[in-house]
Amino acid sequence: RGLGDVYKRQHILVQKQSEALRISEEIHNGKITFNEAAFKFSEDKAGAHGLLGWKSQHEVSPHQVDSY
Repeated sequence: RGLGDVYKRQHILVQKQSEALRISEEIHNGKITFNEAAFKFSEDKAGAHGLLGWKSQHEVSPHQVDSY
């Protein structure tokens, strides 16, 4: 059985919502790429710079699929 669609899962971990909104705005306005922002701003201690790995469609909830 095939996995269907596969999604690259990423995040940027910050403490304050205001910081998340500012970073999101910079990304959407083209001032910085998601990968650049994850490397520069994420407080993710795993050192993966926002990369959470790959998930198949059946491993991701419907609202997460819509955010891709």
